[in-house]
Formats: sequence, structure tokens, C-alpha cells
Amino acid sequence: MLVRNVGDGKDRVINTADYGVTEKLSGIDELSFSLPSKSPMAYLIHEVDRILVTENHTWFVVTQITSGDGTAEYKAALDLETFKQDILEHVRFHESDFETQLKTFLPTGWTYDLQHAQTAISGLQKDWLFDGGTRLEGMTALADKWGISYRYDTKAKAVLVFDVATGYLGGTSGSNLRLTVGANLRSINYTGTADDFCTRLYAYGKGGVTLETVNANSQYIENNTYSHRLVCGRYSNTEIARPAELLDAAKKELAKRCKPKTSYECDFVDLAKAAGQDYKAMEIHVPYIITVSDSDRQTVEKQIVSEYTWYARHPEKNKITLSSCPDTLQNDLRNTAQLTQSLAENALLQNDNALNGSITAKDSDGNTVNCTVQNGVIIKEVT
Repeated sequence: MLVRNVGDGKDRVINTADYGVTEKLSGIDELSFSLPSKSPMAYLIHEVDRILVTENHTWFVVTQITSGDGTAEYKAALDLETFKQDILEHVRFHESDFETQLKTFLPTGWTYDLQHAQTAISGLQKDWLFDGGTRLEGMTALADKWGISYRYDTKAKAVLVFDVATGYLGGTSGSNLRLTVGANLRSINYTGTADDFCTRLYAYGKGGVTLETVNANSQYIENNTYSHRLVCGRYSNTEIARPAELLDAAKKELAKRCKPKTSYECDFVDLAKAAGQDYKAMEIHVPYIITVSDSDRQTVEKQIVSEYTWYARHPEKNKITLSSCPDTLQNDLRNTAQLTQSLAENALLQNDNALNGSITAKDSDGNTVNCTVQNGVIIKEVT
């Protein structure tokens, strides 16, 4: 149920069943709902009004109203005005850790949880300048610097910090969260891009800082977990003056670029919302890790929930968007023919005479794969 706060101590119920909450990877969730444009309540709701979603006891602030064709559409953002009640100017961080920097931007009375952020922050220190702005703008800048994001619990005044590249295993079922076509997955749309793909990355920081002193005298790092082809890329960040910090940033950058970026938009059966307490173990939230079985592509992959929209009155409309995890979390189970074909491709290209017979190649874990080839086509794996 939606309730409008009008500031006079008397809240008003908004009579609509057409509303959804979208959990965002940024942590700033969104509420959307609609009303007949000529209904009495439609005339009473204005920009910056506060709206309560009773299902999760969370307040939102109206940010946009669009009216036409007999329907008024409303959008509202998670109420984080407590992060906008003062301005911080020219905050300089010098070789300080993440926790110290986070405390600078948190309002009084707010707590935090770092257990899911350790892969991004553990043992690291960063130098940077926050030019100025609200605490919320500071939180956004902090997230960009460290490669993390947040889940805000405004009722408990708590911030959950997580590594945006890895997500985490959530819910009581953890890694058992699974979407499968023909079971709880009705339809799936796949997108894959490799515009900035590379396996070797050269990194440069402020004033010509490079990686040699912290990287065995090498200016580059490599990541061949997806492909053993040599493809070079360049990374530059003029705000980084220390080699160790540059190395950390370069590793995170290469982890994103060393394989195609994949995403899924899924129309699924949200059992936790549709069937209630009996399926609570199947609850989905941003940024949980979910296993996706895609029969069309013959893959089973670990994916991060990057966006999740739920409708309290119409759970059949719930949707999620998933984005690829880094290779350390991937569990790609392509069928043998497809896998062997891609793994041995380099070996064939390097040996024009290898059109018949047996060849070997390395898989993404460095294991040797033996293949039988007939007329240049890999037809089976030799066991």
C-alpha cells in the first residue's frame, strides 16, 4: 500500500494497485506508480511529496510527474534527505582507509556493514580530494573511487557496503538461488558486448607513475581467465599518484575488460513474492548472486542482480536485470563441443597443417584439453 505524507499529521492512502519498487545497484531505489489523471488524489500529489511503501516501510520522495492520455505517472526516489542537510567543502583524504573515509560522509546516528566489501577495500588506502557537496554526493564519489556501492536501510539508519563487481550470496539459500528456463524463468533476453576487450593492460597514473615498482618491473598486468589471445589495452588515471593504488585500480579495470560484458533481462516467477513465507529462501534482492541456466546458449552462469523491480499487488510482473560476475565467480558450463571448439581455436590458427589428427589447448584454468580434428573441425574431446 502507498501512503502520502502531507505534513499535517494526517497521512492519506493512495488508492492504486499499480505500483512497483525498483532496487538499483546505486542503492538509490525508485518507486513508480500511476493514477487516473482526473482522480482526486492525482490532483493532491506534487513533486517532493513523501510517499510511504508499507510493504517494506520505506519512504520515497516524488521526483517526476507526467500526465496525459488519462493517466498520471509518478516516479519517486528513495528518501535520503538526511544525507542532504549540510554541505562538506574541500575534504582531503591522505593515505586513509575506506572505513575512515566512509565515516566522514555518514550522518550522525547511521551505522554501516562492510562484510561484503572486503574484496574491494581490504588493506588499501587512497588519496583523493572531494571538492564539495552534500553527504550523498560524497557517498557517490566515495563509491566511484573504491568500486563499491550501497544498500540503504533508511528505517534502521544503516548502510550495507558491497563490492559492486562481485555482489554477494544473499538470503537463507545463498548460492542455491537459481533461474532456469521452463522452471521459474519464463523468458530471457541476453546482451553481450566486448567493445573494450583486452587481456593485457598497461596502466599510468599521475605524473607518469607506472606499475614497475610493485609489479615485478613490468608496466602491464595480464588476465587470461577468459581468453589466451594477446590483446592490449591502456588505462590512465591522473588522480592516482601511488603505484600500489594504481595496481589495484588496474586489476579491477582489467577484471571488467578481460571478458565480454553480459547481461540478462528476465521475466521470471518470483516465488518469494508470489507464494509467500514458504518460499522466503528464494528471495531476490540487489546485489545477490544468482545462477542462470540459459538453454539457448547452453550455459550456466553466475550473475549479479543489478536491478530488481517488484510489484506488491502484481508479483507476476516482477522483473530482474542481471550483469556478469568477474571470472573468479563464473561457473560457465558450456557443452563439450562448444567449449572445445573455442579453447582449441588458437592451436588451429597457429598450425595450418592441423586440419586432421589430435591437438591440445589450454582451458581458462590452464588445464590441457585433448581434441580430435577432422578437416579442421573439432568433433569431440579425447578422454
